[in-house]
Amino acid sequence: MCIRDSLHPELLLLALIGLSHASELACAPASHPPYAPPPGLLPSNHSAVPCAMVPQCQCGPPGTGMTCVAEIAPYVLSNGSGAAAQFTRAFICHNSTGLSISYDATDNNVYGNLTDCHDHVWEADALEFMIYPGAMSSDPGGNYTELDVGAQAGFWAGAIHNPTGHAPSGTRLLDCNSSGLSSSAEITASGWSAELYVPFALVQQELKETPSVWRANFYRTDKPEGSAVQEFSAWSPTMASPPNFHVPSRFGVLILCSADIVDSRCSGRGVRRPSLL
Repeated sequence: MCIRDSLHPELLLLALIGLSHASELACAPASHPPYAPPPGLLPSNHSAVPCAMVPQCQCGPPGTGMTCVAEIAPYVLSNGSGAAAQFTRAFICHNSTGLSISYDATDNNVYGNLTDCHDHVWEADALEFMIYPGAMSSDPGGNYTELDVGAQAGFWAGAIHNPTGHAPSGTRLLDCNSSGLSSSAEITASGWSAELYVPFALVQQELKETPSVWRANFYRTDKPEGSAVQEFSAWSPTMASPPNFHVPSRFGVLILCSADIVDSRCSGRGVRRPSLL
């Protein structure tokens, strides 16, 4: 649904009209989210991963403050063994130049004091995002981008080379100031929240055109109150033990909606407008 820009907004109906081949990119039906990728997008022997239809952020007449987003939830333990101790969700939408992501993280023990660019924020409370341009239908590894936000607004950004599909062999740090990336984080009454803006030009690598299909995953590192160890959770669990986020074959699927896709999931659900958009 589309909403007006307020914390408790009136819900409005978004009607998507028109039909084209783009509608074939809809996630396959499922009994409940997260939806499955469309048939034929991934090889038949590919393990199941979640899929999200990512709507255009501006889903109403200009100036109305109406925004559509897809919800990325739930996060589960990254090894697939069960639910995470604390709830996490992300909201994502796109415009012509990039992706806008906002996060809500319930947290009874916000920890860490990392505030600078390229701090190792994953050593404390952090939300991580990894993204690859295209379907990655036959590539078990390759190159992708990692973007991490810490609870105290520390940030890490790097281009990852992972030819084996489970162990990165090279990392190129991205400039936090000139890359077009934007990030923020703040402590809330229930934990903490964060926002991230990701320019397509930064993450689509050598592709000249922005693809409609992306592979991506959302992760969290956390230490709940009373726990002596970190907990690792993900939108699409990597099934790795010990925990390993760098398993691109387990990345979920993001499909960018356009105005001519007829699919109810493109209307998203309503939240406040991301400020970094």
